[in-house]
Amino acid sequence: MRTLRFGTIALLISVLAAGSALAQHYPGDRTTERNRPTRNQRQPQRGPTTEGPARAPDGATELPENRQPIPPATDAGADPDRVEDGDFARAIRAAAPGAIVHINLPDGRRAVGFLIKGKDEEHKLVITSFLGVARTDYNRGYWVDVRLAVDWSRLEVEGLLNYDELQDLALISVKAPKNRSMRTLELASKDPKKGTKAYAVGFWPAKVDWAVAGEVLKLAPGTDVGAPAGSTWIETDAIITGNNRGGPLLDRHGKVIGLCVSSGRMRRGPHLAVPVSKIRDLVKAEPFGSGRFPAPQGAFRWPESKDKRKTETFSYSRIYAAANAIQRSLDCKKCKGHGYLVAPVYRTDRNTGKMTKTGEKREVCEECGGAGVIIKPSIHELLSSVTRALLNPDEKIDDGQKAKLTATAREGFDRAAVNRLVLADSLTPAANRILEDIEGNRGKAVTFLATLGPTVRGSGRRYQWVRSYESGLWLVTQGANVRGATGSTPPPQNINPRFRRRWEEQQRRQAKSSYVLVSGIVQGITVFEDHKNIYQAPMLRVSDIVHLRP
Repeated sequence: MRTLRFGTIALLISVLAAGSALAQHYPGDRTTERNRPTRNQRQPQRGPTTEGPARAPDGATELPENRQPIPPATDAGADPDRVEDGDFARAIRAAAPGAIVHINLPDGRRAVGFLIKGKDEEHKLVITSFLGVARTDYNRGYWVDVRLAVDWSRLEVEGLLNYDELQDLALISVKAPKNRSMRTLELASKDPKKGTKAYAVGFWPAKVDWAVAGEVLKLAPGTDVGAPAGSTWIETDAIITGNNRGGPLLDRHGKVIGLCVSSGRMRRGPHLAVPVSKIRDLVKAEPFGSGRFPAPQGAFRWPESKDKRKTETFSYSRIYAAANAIQRSLDCKKCKGHGYLVAPVYRTDRNTGKMTKTGEKREVCEECGGAGVIIKPSIHELLSSVTRALLNPDEKIDDGQKAKLTATAREGFDRAAVNRLVLADSLTPAANRILEDIEGNRGKAVTFLATLGPTVRGSGRRYQWVRSYESGLWLVTQGANVRGATGSTPPPQNINPRFRRRWEEQQRRQAKSSYVLVSGIVQGITVFEDHKNIYQAPMLRVSDIVHLRP
């Protein structure tokens, strides 16, 4: 009898254990139909996600669609693509470390030039644009300050050795500092042919557009490009701007095939350079001595010299109004930005019929789905307006007003930085139109979602890589630090040194997989070297980079 009793108890225990295992394996069997998420509440399938189920304010199992978290990028661990063009890297390394010079002029102008060999080791020649260094004011003393762009070392200027106004070409004689060897560039033996690779290298370190790759399109007479008759020019698709005008146009061997001088009307081309044959002719010509810098005799001017576009500035009242407009437009009008509605709970007395308030209950706002924010398509324009205003304030705005405006604008960006699919859908179309054509949208403000990449430090500046949402375009930002909660956890106490590196790598992956809201102005293309790799990417001057709310 005792054996039978123990056998019955063992059988019951095994049945209960099997039932518990089945309940854990099939939890849906215990879910009532009322608690099942509706079709609109289920998370959209846009890609894999590693986040846990979101929780609504009232304790529901899932949040509505407009509060669902954005799935992390599937390739969040990818790194920016380095430049695979070895000839481009060779040209940059041949010029940037010491052959490029920066020329300061008395009327506030600046010019770029490059060094070639002189009559001996001590003397060098600076090749630059004549119109860039020509005298413009005879009523003031005229001096030229020449410095190496790589470390700002000053060179002794002996004077203007020779010039050719027709070809916009000038030679300046300089002396190297004592016990200092200077790098020089080598002139090519002949002019380049159509289709030759060409690399325009200029002022280093410049923020953008100081090193650009392209090719030679043709050799054009001056009458075809708006230059004086009798002159000859290299027409190239390598973009020439203020940061490389006066710098060398190099071939794939790092030899000079021209001098960059013009970016054309509205800085859109044709981009022109002086052929190397004209440089050789001027070097071989009889110098007139270490003379003064003359004024241009003719009326010849490059188109970009006439195109002086002013940056739009914003007064204090306009910036303040734009920043506050974000907050006013984002808050849900029904729940006042709280995301939920408070409804009183009453108890009715059956005998007297009197209703007595017993408490309150919170209900998710149907208007905003519990987010407290209504994202509209116009949010991109609002955020971009604030960005332009913050980056281009009026000179009359003092430091105290700037600090107050920045705090107000950041509060607006924080309100917009909700980690929701609706925000991504609102920003992505407008951002993609701008980022797809960097050249055509220089100076435009853009706001977009992105994942973080590595941080780059160089030349006293700090740059942050970001990768735009959906398009996957890598960009470099400069001007603002990443702020807001990253969702990372502090390191465990007394962590084993062997596991600390693994923990740090996990934190980096977690930071890369989270999204940030980036708002800035398109500057152009930047080129820089990091860990012996050359990188080329669009650059943004940013006003704010903020992590999305978890």
